[in-house]
Amino acid sequence: MILSMRLKFLRVFQRQIDSSKKMNSDFRIKEFMLNPAKSVNQIEVCGPLVKIKGSELVVEFKVSSNVLPDKLYFAVDEKYKDFIDNSLNAALVALLIPAMRIGADLYLTGDISEKLYLSSHLKLQHLVKKVLGYEPVQIRHSGNLLNEAPVARRSATGFSGGVDSYSILHDYFFQPINRGATIDILVFNNVGANGTTAESTLFERRKAQAEVAADTIGLPLMVINSNMDDFYALYSDLHFFKTHTFRNSAAAHLISRGVSEYKYAAACGYSDVKVATAETIGYIDPITLSLLSSEKLDLQSEGAQYTRSEKIGQIASNPIVQENLHVCVDHDASGNCSVCQKCVRTLLVIELLGYLNDFRKSFNIDRYLSVRNERAVKFMVDNDSFSEDIQSMMRQHDLKLGKWNTAEVVGKRTWRRIKTGIKGMVGKG
Repeated sequence: MILSMRLKFLRVFQRQIDSSKKMNSDFRIKEFMLNPAKSVNQIEVCGPLVKIKGSELVVEFKVSSNVLPDKLYFAVDEKYKDFIDNSLNAALVALLIPAMRIGADLYLTGDISEKLYLSSHLKLQHLVKKVLGYEPVQIRHSGNLLNEAPVARRSATGFSGGVDSYSILHDYFFQPINRGATIDILVFNNVGANGTTAESTLFERRKAQAEVAADTIGLPLMVINSNMDDFYALYSDLHFFKTHTFRNSAAAHLISRGVSEYKYAAACGYSDVKVATAETIGYIDPITLSLLSSEKLDLQSEGAQYTRSEKIGQIASNPIVQENLHVCVDHDASGNCSVCQKCVRTLLVIELLGYLNDFRKSFNIDRYLSVRNERAVKFMVDNDSFSEDIQSMMRQHDLKLGKWNTAEVVGKRTWRRIKTGIKGMVGKG
């Protein structure tokens, strides 16, 4: 009995020790996040090292620092081995913003594009500072500065199965202006938009959806899986929406021996482009992407010339889009939930264009109609570019909301004008 009690005590005591160790480890990470300059002043990067694991080709970059993961990796199907670039370009683009967030200089050992190296020093970091507020760091380099011409004349675009993806395909694949302006390959990146590196369920589900759509479209789909998000996830302010341009551009550099042109969907229209403090670096994609390019990879911003409703108008009559469009932001939904903000926003425009019933295979239209009036209030009141676009369409097509919803819109607009007036009076005072 006494022996049993002693053993039980020892087990409890050991659990307390283990818990204490974890708390101390968590505390050290939090302390670093609050005071990064105390812990890190340099991040060393070298590589790449290419390995074969089963049917996958894994490209690893060794990373040495006090807090970041010790390797950055990308994995692709082995059949794309000739696409893989052997420089540090992908690693530089992937790690530049995390390095600026930490305040740590980058020391790169290996070959790198001269164009990308110079623009990272002289231009890119200053744009990141203007938009995101992080201070520039030093980028030191040991190795060759490359000035390589494009290796393979192929054009690729990122493919998530959303409106932006299909708008690019409309311009360059479904109805290309000429035969030279086309898309040769679709790329599905796992760099933070599909959950954490450890939680692969969302990634696998979305990958399966993209594979079905790509097969229907008739283009090959290259899947690039990476642990890049681990370098951003340490800091809550480095979320995917804020930093997506650099993440996806890094993946594009990885395959720049097989792709010379990468078309990147613009996050906003040309009229919204402004080098100023913003919630995402994506607002200046038309400026940033050319600076993220190398001598052999031309990163191009696409779609900034269109409004969201114009993009949907391009693709709404396409049967492939009607059956395969995926816009949902609900991570738990299988397919489109049809009631989240993004689903409703998309279906509202589709309805105004007269194609609602054609999308019954990809959306639950009855669920959408059950929440449409309630959710439409937000778009009728907000003054962001997406909402203003929808407001213009609703006026144009004379879509009526319910009586109480209309009253809610009037009330919220009135209250917003009152608050704006009060702020103006206070400012003058």
